[in-house]
Amino acid sequence: MALKDEVQGEGFAKQLLSLIPSGAELAQEAQRLLMQKYGSLRLDCKLSNVDQILCELLDSEYQLYQKYEQKALSQMVYQALTPECQQNYPAVYQVVRSAMNALNQLATDAYRVSEVVRRIQPVYSLVEQSFAQSRRTRAGGSAQYQVEFILNQLGYNGLYEKQCVLNGTVDFLFPNMNLWQTDRRRCTILSVKRSLRERYKQVYQELGITRGLTIYLMVTEPFEEAKKDISESKIDELNRQNIYLVVRASVKNLYQGNLNVLDFNQFFCKELPRLRPNWTSTS
Repeated sequence: MALKDEVQGEGFAKQLLSLIPSGAELAQEAQRLLMQKYGSLRLDCKLSNVDQILCELLDSEYQLYQKYEQKALSQMVYQALTPECQQNYPAVYQVVRSAMNALNQLATDAYRVSEVVRRIQPVYSLVEQSFAQSRRTRAGGSAQYQVEFILNQLGYNGLYEKQCVLNGTVDFLFPNMNLWQTDRRRCTILSVKRSLRERYKQVYQELGITRGLTIYLMVTEPFEEAKKDISESKIDELNRQNIYLVVRASVKNLYQGNLNVLDFNQFFCKELPRLRPNWTSTS
């Protein structure tokens, strides 16, 4: 139990995770890479390229996260053998030190490698569990930065507020809390997460805030993950709750008959322009 307590929560794994850039930094790096690829990023609803650009940004950022995650994991042994780790996480230090001692205690290379792996496995498994949990959380949270980038590129800067606390916290509220407090019927709510599974039940709490108004739930997971995660029964339940599901175009193609399933192009280039007059009208 001591080892698990030292690794997880606020422990050793979090120290390793701090080596990974923040979601905002990863999002900006993905945007820079895409700008280098194309020379510039010109989003144009007439060209219907919003889905393509957003998907590339999301996928690039996730690949960057995986790269930095592997780099952080490669630092595990070095970090575990520091004086700071010995003082703050003695159980972690002892396990990794024991694994390193095997290099000097055994005669053959094969036995050395096998024993090092065996001894270090308890720490590695706990660290990997923490990384997997962080990966799911970060992937969903950082997607919001790419959505914000798309919104700004399409001219919606200043027409939304982020992380607004209503009954729960919503990712994007159009246009602002002031209008929400005076006439919420004219507002639009967008929630963004990587998977439907992650928000399938939680989103109902947000719906309760709207008192029957429409919510847009954007799910950014790639095609193969979406095929396993999204189902007709979930879509039907969302429809009953007055929730639009916003997905990649490749995923939308699986659900052409479901009117409450929109792709990225439809949401950014048809829905938002249709809703925009509600936010800006003074009548």
